[in-house]
Amino acid sequence: MAIQTGYFPNINSQADDFFRSHFIATIASVDLAGIPNQAVIYYGFAPDTPDIYFLTRTDSRKIYQLKQNPHISFLVTEISQMQTYEIFGGSQILSDRDQIDTWIKILVSRVKHSPDPRWLPVLQLPHSGLSVVKIKPDQWIWSEFTADSELNDSV
Repeated sequence: MAIQTGYFPNINSQADDFFRSHFIATIASVDLAGIPNQAVIYYGFAPDTPDIYFLTRTDSRKIYQLKQNPHISFLVTEISQMQTYEIFGGSQILSDRDQIDTWIKILVSRVKHSPDPRWLPVLQLPHSGLSVVKIKPDQWIWSEFTADSELNDSV
């Protein structure tokens, strides 16, 4: 098992390639009582910054929670390769309509290439019902679990 941690802007190139080749992630936020919640999201990224963008319904629990507490955890997993890439940072709900429309187009374009059409229902919502959230990453953790890891040898 290999685990590497770091802070932005320094990033492991293998983790960066992994991150850029996916478009579905799990995010975690917390409610006012401190209870964590997770959700699956579509994401995209700015090519020249570590910033991550995702779309969600404007009336979603995610939006409500991020307005109360902008801290967020972001996780991309590839079960077949036994790899995970986790990012921690702050979030900002975009308010500029032009930026929102631009990112919705980018994110929809990425998702339309999905091999599984079951992921597409959120794309049926009118753009006015969608919000875009920007994640400003602070820290990352890259994990690779291999067959020769100590954990697997001891099981």
